[in-house]
Order: sequence, then structure tokens, then C-alpha cells
Amino acid sequence: MQNNTPTSPNFDGSSFSKYFSYCTFIVFVLSISNNLVAQNTISSNFPSTQIGNIEWMTENLNIPSPQSCCYNDSLENCEKYGRLYYYEEAVNICPEGWRLPTVNDFDSLEAYFYQKDYNHQDLMAPNAWIRYPDASNRSQLSFLPAGMKHKKSYRSLGKSTSFWLHNPDYPTKLAHIHVLDFKEKKKTTNGKTNKEYVLYAYDHEHEKKMPIGKKRLFSVRCVRSVAK
Repeated sequence: MQNNTPTSPNFDGSSFSKYFSYCTFIVFVLSISNNLVAQNTISSNFPSTQIGNIEWMTENLNIPSPQSCCYNDSLENCEKYGRLYYYEEAVNICPEGWRLPTVNDFDSLEAYFYQKDYNHQDLMAPNAWIRYPDASNRSQLSFLPAGMKHKKSYRSLGKSTSFWLHNPDYPTKLAHIHVLDFKEKKKTTNGKTNKEYVLYAYDHEHEKKMPIGKKRLFSVRCVRSVAK
């Protein structure tokens, strides 16, 4: 009587090793392909606005990387505010066709806003900043108070944001950031000293484009040049 029961392939050790290596290679290739598709989707779908000859993303970057994090380790914060990055990852994290802004990019942005007579609320996303819930966001840049991380401490969500800027001319341990922040200021009126908060934004007196150690985590806004 004929036996129709299917039999398993008879692999010897060498054949099995080759088969396993082949399967591993296929999985590796598929993984790379999927990542490339995801990156291309990200780069083409990011909301943006053009200011001068520079196109700016209007959301903080939220691309996972080995050392990036969400504020307070909350995925919900990543969805709203984007991720926080070390400088070493920030300089290479922008999708294909995009890049980290430079000091000159922010200088050009500042000059444009002065021409348009924008104030700090015109740069800020509405319903995000603690002291400016009704910000106009006239610029459409939607700057978010994403805070930052230093060592193990998360700070300033709802109050400030800092963006990494690319500056290859700086020494190895320093980079540039641009800060939108509230700073406490003492004000004396009629002999009384009170505290008020000043927003450090696009104001010549309070402008902050500072070199800082790279071992902190800040937000990323990517840009790309537009042909004139």
C-alpha cells in the first residue's frame, strides 16, 4: 500500500546552515526596504511652510532613534511635541532631502519676521504654551514648548523649547541651539519688586543662539532649500 504522508525535508547540518543564512538575508533585505519606504513617506508627507527660500517643517521631528526619547517617557508627548535628541543623532536624523537648520537659517528667519512685524505669539502654536494659550501662530511655524532633557531630568514642558542648529565649525564638544524660553525678571514699581516673565524669542535684546554641550536632548526642526 502506497504511503502518501508528506515527509519533512532531510537537511544535513551544512544544508540547514545555508538555508538559515539565506532566510536571514531575505529578512534583512526586507527590513531595509521597509525602512526606506517609511523614510520616503516621512520626507514627502511632513507638513511645512516656505519662508523666503527655505522650507521649514511645521512640526517637531518624531522619528525614533536609539538614543532619542519622549518627554517623561510618554508616547503621547512624542505625538504632540516630537522627540528629544542628542546632537550626534540630530545632525543625521532629518529625512532624505531635509537637513538640520544652521545659524544663518535662523538669522534669515528672524530678518523675515522683523519685516513682517511679527511678535513672539505669531511663532507659537495655539493651546500649547502655558502663558500664551491664545497664540496666533500667524507665521504657521507652530513652535511648541517641548521642553528638554538634561541627564535624567526633564524640564520646561509648556514653557520653553530649544532647537538644535548645525554648525560644523564649532569645537568637538559644542553645538548651537536656538531657544524660545520664559525667563524670570524682577521689576520694581512704586518701591515694590515683582516678578514677571519675558519670552526669549525673536527679539534682538533677548536673542539666544548659543553654543552648548552636546550631552543634552533638544527638539529638531528640519529644513530644505527651495530653488529661487
